[in-house]
Order: sequence, then C-alpha cells, then structure tokens
Amino acid sequence: MMQNLWNALRSVTFKTVILVASSCAVIAFFVIALTIFRPADNQPDLQLIDMEMRKQIREFASVVKTGMYIKNFELFDITGDHFIIGAVLWFEFLTDEVMPETIQNFSFINGKILEKSSGDIRVNGPTMFIKYDLRVEFKSELNYYRYPFDDHRVSLVMTNNGVTPNELYFTIENSCFSMAPDVYTGNWEIIGLDSVWGYSKLQLDPRDESKKMLRPAVAYSINFAKSSIRNIIIIFVPLFIALLFGLLTFLMGLSNTYDRMRMGVSALTALLSYRFIIDRMMPAVGYLTTTDLIYVLYLLLLMAIFILQVLLSLYTEFGKGIPEKSAAWLQRMHDVAYLVCIAIFVGYSAYVLVW
Repeated sequence: MMQNLWNALRSVTFKTVILVASSCAVIAFFVIALTIFRPADNQPDLQLIDMEMRKQIREFASVVKTGMYIKNFELFDITGDHFIIGAVLWFEFLTDEVMPETIQNFSFINGKILEKSSGDIRVNGPTMFIKYDLRVEFKSELNYYRYPFDDHRVSLVMTNNGVTPNELYFTIENSCFSMAPDVYTGNWEIIGLDSVWGYSKLQLDPRDESKKMLRPAVAYSINFAKSSIRNIIIIFVPLFIALLFGLLTFLMGLSNTYDRMRMGVSALTALLSYRFIIDRMMPAVGYLTTTDLIYVLYLLLLMAIFILQVLLSLYTEFGKGIPEKSAAWLQRMHDVAYLVCIAIFVGYSAYVLVW
C-alpha cells in the first residue's frame, strides 16, 4: 500500500490535482474572508451611566438630548485614518435647567472643529432646541491588522469639558444619528450607524480617587464594510502566481536541475521585488497585518523550495543528472517536501484568513 502511495506521489498528474485542489481551497478562504464582517476597531472607551448612577444624580443632573446628521465627507481616508465631515449637531433640553452658553462648549475627542456656526435656537414651551452646522476633522484610532480584509468602525466622540455627569449628561436615540443618503465613502459600504452615551473618565493620579475627571460624552460610530476587491487582487494575485511558480518545480523531474533552479530563483526574486509595490499601498503601522503574514509565509515557502533545489543540485553529476543509487530516496524526499509545502500553504492560509 505504501509503495502504491509513493508511486502515486511520483505521478505528475497526481501532484497537479493536489496543487489545483489546494489552490481552489485557498481561493475559497479568500472569498470567505471577504464575506465576513469583522471590524477590528474597539468601541470608544465610554463608561455607561447605569441605573444605579442615575439614581444618585437624578436630583442634580440635567438631561440633554442630542443627535447628529452627517451631510458629507469632505475628506474620507480610511487607510490614513483621516476624516473631515460636514454635519449638523443638535441639543434639546429644559430651559430652566441648562444655559445655552454651557451647551456651546462642546468639543470632540481626537477631533478639531474647523468651522462652527452660531447656535440656531428655537424655544418650544419649556424646552429649547439648538443646532450647529459644523466642519470637523478627526481621527478614529483604526486598527488595520486584517488589511486588506479589514472592516472598520469609525467613531467620533463628542464631549463637554465644562461640566461633569453629576451636573449634566447626554442621551441619544439611534434614530437621532443619521446620514445623508448620497454621502461619498469611496470603495467602502456603510452597513450601520451606532451611538452610545455615557461619560469619559480621566484618572490624573491612580492612587488618588479625588483626582479623576469625568465628562459627559456621546460616541457616534459608523460601520464600514469593504465593497471593492481591487486592493486584494492587486496585492495577492502576483504573490499567488510567484508561489505557484515555486510549487511547479516539484512537478519537474529530478534530472531537470537547471529548469528547477531557474524557476525557483525567478519566483523568489519576483516576490522580493513586489514587496516595494505592496508597501506603497499599505497603511503605515508598526504591527503585522494579514498581508504581512501571508507575504512572510509565501517568502519562507519559496526560500525553502529554493534551498531544497540547491541541495538537490549538489547530488547532480554534470551531464549525467542524479546518480541512480541516490534517485529513489531523493525522489521521496522531494515528494514529501511537496506535500509539506502544500499542507502549510493551505493550513496557514485558512488560519490567517478565516480564523
């Protein structure tokens, strides 16, 4: 039975079937990774005002209802984590509890207000409604470790540094955060809007509880899913082709030393050269992304294939090929190395792309 297995492994047809099947499996993993919505970005670090805290502050704190309408993205750069929006921000509160001057001191965490209109005030009985037209520039501390299969949650946190939650806190309903239907977001698809209200906490001295700063805050989050596979094709198709050329060396006979060496060197050189093109497309981060992990895998596999072909060339006699006495065990080593490379190629791709 083992002899039949070795005979099958020596067959070029059998190796071709394995290579085609493994390639189809890896392509399926890429498709699965594309269909999964999995944002890597953390929710804004807000403390929720729970029922117990509400009971403590309800006699003293004013409740301000708020909302936001995003009119457009003047700058939309997810890869660079840089955004500029035009928006309408509004507040609604009881006139005998909150002063308009207090409300207008709002600001944005990790953001800068480029333009701010004077408040448009409308009074309706005991309540006051104020809205502001804004242009806001901000960053969202995005995580790119799954690039280019990354989905993102872009968040903008509004706060007021002039009051504490014991004096005033914001509330928002999901319907109060909306966006114009024609907002341009490039190749990214908007799949949902979220809002969370609570307060931010800054501990100036961890050993002294009295030195903490609490500020009411609202987080406006937009969920983006990738809607274009352009970058994925540009990055991974050349990498896959380079690795495929390296794996094709296993389909050649052991006596064909020159062609195996030439194909192995060409594949390795192409992969190393293409890294400069990939770097221009990737976000500037200090950690490994999915692209880096797959690139390193392909690079290590091609280096192993190249070293194997170099070692096999040492057994080649000029003009005679592989000596007959060494051919049997070298062929088996060659076939086993092929299976190991295929197993690593498929298994690691599944782990990185789908896990």
